[in-house]
Order: sequence, then C-alpha cells, then structure tokens
Amino acid sequence: MAKKSKQTLALFIPKNLNLDELINTYPPQFNFHKDDFVYILHLISDIPSKNKDKEYDYVPLSSAMLQRRVRNYRKGLDYFVSHGILEENSSYQSNNKSKSFRFTSEYDTELQVVDITKAVLIKNNLCFKKVTTGSIPENNNLRKLIYSEKKPSFKALLGWFEGLDVDMEQAEKILNNLKEQEKDKVPTAKAEYEKNKNEKKNKEKYYKLLRFQNRFNMRWIPLKKIPQAQYWVSVDRTAGRLHSPLTGLKKELRNTLSYKGKKLVSIDISNSQPYLATVFFEKEVFNRNNMGVRLKQYDAQLNYNMSPVAKGENRQDLKMYIDAVSSGQFYERFQQELEKLNLIPDDIDNRRDYVKRIMFAAFFSPNYHSNFVKEIKVFQKAFPSVAAIFSFIKKKQHRVLACTLQNLEADIILNDICGYLTENHPEVPLFTIHDSIATTEDYTDLAYEIMQKILTERIGVPPTLSVEHWK
Repeated sequence: MAKKSKQTLALFIPKNLNLDELINTYPPQFNFHKDDFVYILHLISDIPSKNKDKEYDYVPLSSAMLQRRVRNYRKGLDYFVSHGILEENSSYQSNNKSKSFRFTSEYDTELQVVDITKAVLIKNNLCFKKVTTGSIPENNNLRKLIYSEKKPSFKALLGWFEGLDVDMEQAEKILNNLKEQEKDKVPTAKAEYEKNKNEKKNKEKYYKLLRFQNRFNMRWIPLKKIPQAQYWVSVDRTAGRLHSPLTGLKKELRNTLSYKGKKLVSIDISNSQPYLATVFFEKEVFNRNNMGVRLKQYDAQLNYNMSPVAKGENRQDLKMYIDAVSSGQFYERFQQELEKLNLIPDDIDNRRDYVKRIMFAAFFSPNYHSNFVKEIKVFQKAFPSVAAIFSFIKKKQHRVLACTLQNLEADIILNDICGYLTENHPEVPLFTIHDSIATTEDYTDLAYEIMQKILTERIGVPPTLSVEHWK
C-alpha cells in the first residue's frame, strides 16, 4: 500500500458522523477550520489508542496542547457538546487544566478515516517526540544511560518503520473476533454486577466489557497509522523506554505485520524483569551496570552500600533464584510453590499468567502490601534474600525498582544490542518491543546470537531467549 503524502494526514472520527452536513445544518458562530474540528474529534479516539494499559471513560484533553494547535478549541468543544456529538465530564472542576470528554452513545461507533490538509496540524502530528531528561543536571551520568535521539542507532530504528506493511483485512477479522468475544461476556458480567452492586471488581469488569467498541478502536488506530507513516515513536523520560506502534500492539495482531513482504520474528528475554534483577546480587555486576546512578535517579537518598547483599546477609537463596531465572522457568517454579500452599484459585484458566501477575505484585508493589497479600509472603519465604533486597530498594518509593529495571532494559536493548547491530550489521531490520527485538526471518540467528552474548556480558548470567514467528 502506498504511503500517504505529507500534504495530507489521515485522522479518525466516528463512522456515522457527517461533519459537512453538521456544519451546513448548524453553521458555527465563530471562526473555524474544518480540519480543526476533525482534529478535536480525532483526539477522543487517538489518546486512548496510545495508552493501551489505561481504561478511559472520559478522555482528558490538555488545554495547553490544544491551545497551541487550535485557537478556538474551547468553542469547538462546546459546539460538539451542544449538538450531541460529545459530552463533558461534569465532575471535573473549573480550575482543572484538562477537561474530559467522550462521544455520546450515538457516536460511540467504528471509525472512518478523514484526510486533513492544514499544514500546521500535519506538522505537529508527524513530528517525533524527542528524549527529555527533565531537570537532570548536565553533568549527571544518567544522561549517558537514557537512550538519546543523538545516538547513531536511534535514527536507524526509526527508519525501519518505513518498510512496515499491515494486512488490514486479516487484522480486522481478528479485531472483530475479539470484539465479539468481549461483547458475549457482557450479559454474564451484568448479572454478576446486579447481583452484588457493592462489589467493586464486578462493577469494574462490567463497565470495562461495555467498552468493547472503544477497545476495538484503540487496537485498530495504531494499525491504520502504519501505512499513513504516523509512527508515533517516542522515548519516555522516566526510564528511557522506546514506545512505538509495536509496543502498544495486541499480541494477536503481530502476525498481520510484515517488512517489505518478509515475515517478522521476535526474540524475547524470558522472565525478563526477574532476570535483570540479578544485577543487585553481586557488587561487580552492580557496578558494571552503573546501578548506583540508576537507583539514585529515582531515590537520591538510597545508599546501596547499606543493602542486605552489600552487607553479605542472607545469601543462601540467591543461587536458587539465579538458576530459576537463567533457565527461563522462574514463573513455573514459583507456581509450584503457590500450588503447594493452595494459593491459586480453582477458577483460574491461565495459571502462568496469574502467577506472573502475583510475581509483579511481589516485585513492584509497596512494601506494606506484604501485610495483607499472602502470595507476597510466599515469595518472601521462598527467596528471603531477594525479598530483602527489593524491600530495601522500595523502602521510600515502590516505583524505584520498576523504573530502575526498565532503564537497565532500555539501555541494554537499545544502546548495546541495537547499537551493535546498527553499527556492524546495518542491513538488519530492527524493531523493539521493550525487552524483545523483532527482525526478519533471515536475520533471526544473528540477532539471537548478539542478544545472548551482550546480555550475558552485562548481567553475568546467560538468559533464556524465546523465538516467536509472526505468521
């Protein structure tokens, strides 16, 4: 499929909305440009599509961002509210910077593609976000640890998106199947909710399932943007992770992608966060990976020399933990511990995914959660030294461990592995999905070998890598 010219830009608004007819029937009583109207409506669907882990009822719109792009944005929003296209969240107070909107039920539909031609909007929407480091001083070593658009491999990574293709016919079949599956669950969820309306999880489940069309749109938009050269690649300033259409793509949709007609293959680090966490166990590995600098970015007062490992305390279980993560069987082994104590509910279909969620709670939740989450106590019993290290790191802020490990992951994947491949094998197409790398089938072995080598050098423990063919 041919790429769209930058003289036009495809945006997405409700399929059943005839904007020309609306404007002709109810002419706005203020200066406006039709493309501005399209853009405002587009944001209601587009913002959720970039935040796949968040459930939206109303979508917050930044007044500062809108003011820079659409001068009469507030009049435009009021116009759509007055004509039953949008509704505003009335619970938002007048002094809030971001007002929140959603489509009315009539326009909560599938989307249509509308091309805009207004140059300033096209420019603002196609520009890539740059890495920002906030208030980090110029002489702080963390600047060297956060992935930078100035590094040679960054522009190369962006360039590979030009060759991506999407089989939209296949993608829409998958999306429609997912929507129907979610839609079919609504009656049961409604019955459970009505049976006990005081149960918070029943309410959340019911209202989440009701948004099946919203989720369809969230998954559809990133795919439609790829042929339009709207790649939305950015690097977050918290941990240096690279975000792209691939990082937000539902796994079932990966096999709809190809690169210049070639199928793609991803190489993942098995149990990546538990694996990377072994850098805290040995001083030499800790120093080699600049973990002191990384930790202090998120907690300036943290002194790792006072940690249990640095003091040589409770080390007997570390080898068992390292063996488990290196084998790629960490979640399976922890599942066995939970099953011994009957801590996995009988109605759980996918036990591994359930155990994985429990493990992330043990890793990244606040320390006080161990007082009432029994599964965390199982982790503490199985790996007391590891639990003591994590508790030390999370003593003041529980996000420190997660952010530090994500920063380490981004540094190794983007700077070391992609950097090496870009410099020494510039012909290799590269795409990243946080802790994994995707390339074409003919370069799988090479990418696998480099990932294995560099991860072993950095972490000191050989990883288990899994290969997934997208077909």
